[in-house]
Amino acid sequence: MAVAFANAIGILGEAGRVEEAAAAARHALPMMRRAQTYFVDVWAYLFWRRGQREAAALLIGVSNAGCVRSGAPREPNEERLIAQARADLEARMGADAFAGCLAAGARLSEAELFALISDALAQPAQG
Repeated sequence: MAVAFANAIGILGEAGRVEEAAAAARHALPMMRRAQTYFVDVWAYLFWRRGQREAAALLIGVSNAGCVRSGAPREPNEERLIAQARADLEARMGADAFAGCLAAGARLSEAELFALISDALAQPAQG
């Protein structure tokens, strides 16, 4: 179910149906936490689409660190979506602030990751 929800969140977000994606995400988060499978790239993309730049940048940092630890690259679709978010975030936040978020995200524990996602999901979209 976590995979199905991640796919739904990603597809809805990419289709511009961002608040529907957020509604699906609210249902998915407890399940993903139990499974300890967060699909971080999906969350990063969702929060970027919701205008939650810091959360998105932190999650890209989490994802980058996961790729380094596992030695596995992102899947092509996730790479495409994260590339879009990364370029926009770096331009809007500035290179130094963006790099700081990437570094901070790379250091998050699983509990901090869950708290970040949960807190960002509880906030309204920021346009």
